[in-house]
Amino acid sequence: MEKESTPERPSGQTYDLSGMFSLALRLVVGWTYFSAFWRRLVLFR
Repeated sequence: MEKESTPERPSGQTYDLSGMFSLALRLVVGWTYFSAFWRRLVLFR
């Protein structure tokens, strides 16, 4: 029986890279909004 050809996916690495990039971007944006909110809440008083 012939072995099924499973094409290697070079795009998988691209997906990993884009996932890491989006995670880093979300962390930076989230920290920016959180720190601004925290400053308004705590240091305003």
